[in-house]
Amino acid sequence: MFGYENIYLISIISPFKRGSRSMLMTSFSRKWIMTQIVPFILLALVFSLPALANAQDRPTAKDPCSSMTEAALHGIFDKVAPGGVLILSNRRSPVEGLCEIAIGSKMNPQIVYLDYAKKYILAGSLFDAKSMTNLSLISRNAIQEQFRVDISKIPLEKALLLGSEKATQKVIVFTDPDCPFCSSLHKTLQQIVTKRKDVAFLIKLLPLPMHKDAYWKSKSILCNRSLKMLEDNFEKKEIPRTDCQTDELDKNIKFAGSLELGTPTIILPDGSVIAGAVPEDELLRRLDSKK
Repeated sequence: MFGYENIYLISIISPFKRGSRSMLMTSFSRKWIMTQIVPFILLALVFSLPALANAQDRPTAKDPCSSMTEAALHGIFDKVAPGGVLILSNRRSPVEGLCEIAIGSKMNPQIVYLDYAKKYILAGSLFDAKSMTNLSLISRNAIQEQFRVDISKIPLEKALLLGSEKATQKVIVFTDPDCPFCSSLHKTLQQIVTKRKDVAFLIKLLPLPMHKDAYWKSKSILCNRSLKMLEDNFEKKEIPRTDCQTDELDKNIKFAGSLELGTPTIILPDGSVIAGAVPEDELLRRLDSKK
C-alpha cells in the first residue's frame, strides 16, 4: 500500500520534461493510469485518514518542567535560601533545556532558570538577543500583576505627601531613609511631580532591620511630619534626632511583613505592586495603563 511518502514521491516524478530518458510515465496509457494507479492512491488516502487523525490525538511528549514536583523543587531551592522559599510558578523557558522558575514573595518574585536534569541553576535576566527585550522582567511583571493590595487597609493619615493634594492619582510608596534604592527612586518621584500635576505620592516610612539607624531616622521624620528631613537624609545631610509617642512605624512594619514587602515598594491606585526602583517612563507607563 502507498504510504504518504509514496504519494508525495509520485507527485514529484510525474512532471518530467518531454524527451527525457527518465520520462517513465509516458510509457503508460492515460487509461491505464486512471484505472490502475489512481484507485490505489485514493485507497491509500482513505486508509491513511484514520491514522493521521489518531496521530493528532496522541499526547505530546511530557513537559519536563511541569513534571517536576514542588517537593523536588523545594529540595533544590531550599538549599539556596535558608528557611525555604515559596515556589510561585514553574514553566518551560524560551530556551530549550531550561525551566523558568519563579520563587520568593508574591510581591517581589525572583525569576531563575533550572535545567531539565536539575543540575544547574541560572540566576539573572534572560534577554531576547534580537529585540533585547528582558524576558525575565516580563515574567516577573506578569506574576506581580496577579496580586493586589487592598489599599483601604493602609492608613494614610500620617503619610508624607510629595506633590499636590489635589492630584487625581495618588500612589503609595514604602521607603527606608537609609535604603540607597529608595533614594534613587525618590529623585524619580520628584521629577514626576514637577511634570505631572495629576500625580502625587503618599510616602510611608518602613525602616528595615538591616539599617541600624533607619528606625530612629524614620521616627524623627515622622514626629516632625517633615518631607524635607527625609530628602535631606537622602542627600546625606544630618537630621536632628527627635522622639515622640507614636506607633505608626510599628504598624507599617507589621503591615509590610504581612505582605512580605521590602523597600522601595510602589502601590498603584488599583492596588497593583511595583517592587524596587523603576525608571520614570516605566512607572508612568504602569500608572497610566491603569486609567
